[in-house]
Amino acid sequence: MELRKMAFLLSCLFISLLAACGQIEEDKLKAEDDGTPESRQFNDQELIGTIGETNPSAHSLYVDHTEWINRHVPSNQAVPDIGYGFQALITDETLMKFENGAPADLKDFKPGQKVKVLPPTEETTPVEIDEIILLEMTYEEKYERFLAHSEGSYNVTVLYKEGNLHGMDVEKIFGKLSEDVELNAGQFPYTENWVVDYKKELGIEKLPVILVFDTEGLIFKTYQEKELYKFFDERIE
Repeated sequence: MELRKMAFLLSCLFISLLAACGQIEEDKLKAEDDGTPESRQFNDQELIGTIGETNPSAHSLYVDHTEWINRHVPSNQAVPDIGYGFQALITDETLMKFENGAPADLKDFKPGQKVKVLPPTEETTPVEIDEIILLEMTYEEKYERFLAHSEGSYNVTVLYKEGNLHGMDVEKIFGKLSEDVELNAGQFPYTENWVVDYKKELGIEKLPVILVFDTEGLIFKTYQEKELYKFFDERIE
């Protein structure tokens, strides 16, 4: 009798757990259907942005806060193709620090750096700020411009010295490869003062260079277009 009673109780517990899991999954699907931005890292109390330009002599930093401005846009809706930013004016009262609490200086802020600004503002005109914090950046944030965005696809980037592409044509590269390979292609000049020293981290010996990334990281690097085509020919085979 006791064994039968225990078996009954265990069965009830198991059914309850299944029901709870089902409800969690149902709630998750409902949130996805509603476009609820559950995973967004932004909130109204803390402005998260990216440094665009620095001007130490004017004691100001340009902060791009486009993503934060669009924080309430549901994830299943298109974000307006408009950029937002403002000049953050640094005063004698402004607290500058690293995320670990160590004090920071204006020279520590570089283009591409993620920052937290307090108090938050939706202004696009110059604003005096109370506090600005240099945030630790993930690999995905540092290499956002390079990484492919879907499994099985590639991102081909030509990194070059301003005004000197040496005849490399991204449109031609994309045209030759896009019929057989799922990829995106782009180009941008190397910036000396960027938050990431791509030359050092990627072992780049000269510019221009062609970089191929998948969703995880760099998988191929070359300085010649023909080597790029050979690389993809071998992968297609």
